[in-house]
Amino acid sequence: MLAILTERFTLASRRRLAGGLIMAAMALVAAGLLGLPVESIWAGAGYWCSALLLWPGLARRNRTQALLLLVTGGLCLAWSGWQGAAIDAQCIVASNSNLLSMLVAVSFLGLVNRPGEQDEAPFPKGRRAVASTLGAVHLFGSVINLSSVFIIGDRLARRGSLSREQSIVLIRGFTAAAFWSPFFAAMAVSLSLAPNANLASLCW
Repeated sequence: MLAILTERFTLASRRRLAGGLIMAAMALVAAGLLGLPVESIWAGAGYWCSALLLWPGLARRNRTQALLLLVTGGLCLAWSGWQGAAIDAQCIVASNSNLLSMLVAVSFLGLVNRPGEQDEAPFPKGRRAVASTLGAVHLFGSVINLSSVFIIGDRLARRGSLSREQSIVLIRGFTAAAFWSPFFAAMAVSLSLAPNANLASLCW
């Protein structure tokens, strides 16, 4: 099946189709979160189809890792079924749709960059500058993750290199967001899988 996809569809066409499926899946997840009667299996099916379309373009190492995970998961499911556990196909297809949508949204936000006409603007100095830099990388980092360090670091570097003090401010401001932001992958996984996990309880 993968060979047929590769022969009949170019890489560019597969990427366009996969992008459309990912956007549709994100829209379905958002509609479900808003309370609309949308079956989560459709969003999961969109992500699985997009993964199939993009599979030939993956690096060999990534394909090997994905195959190992798929085989391990399949063996665990087979063992569970043999032990008499009920296998829910809808749960298998759609269980991680919300988490995938969060990761995709964060990836799109990471494309945002600074305007070029501000390259020559003078930098602020003093404690207020440190506080504003900490706040900016913390707040943006809580949503777009590591991309905020690259964007703000590039703004500070101005085609040069960051000083040790600037690097410390960026890293401390960014890593502090991991204590509360649901947009960090580890936090999102914890909230998705831990029974009765609640973001408000973690923050307060």
